[in-house]
Amino acid sequence: MSVIQLNRATLDALHGVLEEEIRQYEAAVQVLTRKKEMLVSGKPQALGQIDRELLALGQKAGQLEKQRQLIMQSMGCTELTLEKLMLHMEPGDVRIFSVTRERLLRAMQDSARLNQESRDLLDLALRWIRDTVELIADALTPDATSYDAQGGKVRRAGAAPSGETQSTITHSA
Repeated sequence: MSVIQLNRATLDALHGVLEEEIRQYEAAVQVLTRKKEMLVSGKPQALGQIDRELLALGQKAGQLEKQRQLIMQSMGCTELTLEKLMLHMEPGDVRIFSVTRERLLRAMQDSARLNQESRDLLDLALRWIRDTVELIADALTPDATSYDAQGGKVRRAGAAPSGETQSTITHSA
């Protein structure tokens, strides 16, 4: 086990990185909230831009996480957890870092929750589209056949046997 080396400069640097991580996650929460609103309102046009914003925020958060790990390694904290490092801090620093840690965890949880809600909304929208396309296809195919996801013909339940169409429209081809 390595010796933990704490000094004001590294603690301040670490705290600064954690604060910036919090800002990134809070910004992601705002963008994810906009994304959810776009999905709920049925206005997917802006989703591409929103996803690019989220990607940039995620990349920045990843860079900050690497920075945090490097600072903690320089302190001799090989477990790379803030909770373990706080065991070696002065009581005043423990209080500061505890609050910061809780804020970071809350921001990360909010981000994950909104991301899951958006994913659920997208899944719901895709199911609705699939069901609508199937309903339209069923209405447009008088011989009661349709196609499965792989493009193969499928006979629907209750359809007339082959050769017996249910359409009353006569065709001349």
